[in-house]
Amino acid sequence: MSHHIPEYRILINDKNVTDLFQGRLISLTLRDERGNKADQLDISLDDSDGLLPLPEKKAIIKVWLGFKQSGPDNSNLTYKGSFVVDEISYSNQSSIDTLQITARSADFKGPLKVKREQSWHEITLGDLLKTIAARHKLTDRISPTLATKLIDHIDQTDESDISFLNRLAKRYDALTSIKDGNLLFTEIGNATTVSGRPLPTLTIDKSETFSYIYQTQDREGEYTGVQSYWNDKKYAKRNTVLAGTDENPKVLRNTYPSEQQAIEAVRSEWKKINRHQARFSMEFAVGNPEAQPEMPVLLTGFKEQIIVQKWGIESINHRLTTKGFVGEIVLVNIYTSKHL
Repeated sequence: MSHHIPEYRILINDKNVTDLFQGRLISLTLRDERGNKADQLDISLDDSDGLLPLPEKKAIIKVWLGFKQSGPDNSNLTYKGSFVVDEISYSNQSSIDTLQITARSADFKGPLKVKREQSWHEITLGDLLKTIAARHKLTDRISPTLATKLIDHIDQTDESDISFLNRLAKRYDALTSIKDGNLLFTEIGNATTVSGRPLPTLTIDKSETFSYIYQTQDREGEYTGVQSYWNDKKYAKRNTVLAGTDENPKVLRNTYPSEQQAIEAVRSEWKKINRHQARFSMEFAVGNPEAQPEMPVLLTGFKEQIIVQKWGIESINHRLTTKGFVGEIVLVNIYTSKHL
């Protein structure tokens, strides 16, 4: 990188507007979430000369970020995805006409939010998700392990597809998101790309950060397992299922209609209890456009108790201003108990 000089490329509805934005860009902030939330892009532009056109609502913005390099290929840019324009504001502050554009990785105000009535019976999770993806003209990207899960019965009652997807993700302790025209559904901590390739490990040394906060939480650390109940209608009996051990289990309030659903619920909750008991937030003077959620992280230079933990990226803020390209990353401990 040539003195860490930031570079970017922006397309709106496949039209390159990079040159138009040069000298006008006040800030560009891209928040990249791990899952179950839409990524968000915020662009602030100086329109003092009044020559900037207002983008169309639902226009598609594609973004690349990186740094200038010396040599024939003088830039090294990383594609950060496509975003749907959701909000536009035009204002005057401090005698500067400013155009503010907010875009998200999916249009959650469209058909995804329409409430539906549908029952699913004797279907694999993969086929169910493929049906929803096709309904919204999305490409399904589903973890092979999760795709084969058999669902005996589940109802989607007065519930939007996006709410239903989030409920399924909670049931299977998974992440679901819509990015760049793909419906993603993967295990938490899976650390793979959209195409299924393993994500590279990102190494972060203490010297690269200019601020950080390490926090631990053990609010549910006393539990030795998770217990729930399910109704066996055939024998008019309430049965128990358990993940972990029964010395001091957390008991779920719901009584489930099948053994399968009860098992999935306790496994999901037990994984959550054993995960994310530590968080590490850090800021960087120089951003890293290649960093992305779920990427495994190797820490160096910090305390040994922090380094030995298994870390993954939960969220990233890429921020480009006239002063440079900086970054904020939130890491979570991705350890998951094997006693399931």
